[in-house]
Amino acid sequence: MADREVVTAAESDLFVVDDEGAVRLVASRCARCGSSWFPRRPVCGACGSSALAERHVGPTGTVYAATMVRVGAAGFDTPYCLAYLDVDDLRVLAPVEVAGAPPATPIAPGTRVRLHAGSADSAQAASYVATPTSTEGERHA
Repeated sequence: MADREVVTAAESDLFVVDDEGAVRLVASRCARCGSSWFPRRPVCGACGSSALAERHVGPTGTVYAATMVRVGAAGFDTPYCLAYLDVDDLRVLAPVEVAGAPPATPIAPGTRVRLHAGSADSAQAASYVATPTSTEGERHA
């Protein structure tokens, strides 16, 4: 897990960490049209309303799609797995780890994951990371 001071700084905008270390993403939901957004925003992208309420989603989700990144941006060690996750009623992008490292192949759609605090880059910047909930049931694409 990333240094607690760095995690605390990231938490204010993107996520909160509960007592068990699980991550809940800080999202917003529009009171007018019901659309949800992550990261949270001050104005609804669907209807333009500013009547948005903060809400926390997660910590579990399901892989919608995943890929292995083999040529990445500066500061990111490759290869690594990125996945779109369905978390509550949102679809979010997250790096995936298995036993503290990126998996050798992408995680298969339908795999259940849990969000936790971690680091997505070699600079150890705090972020949220997805981990399959069971290595027994781990599926690869």
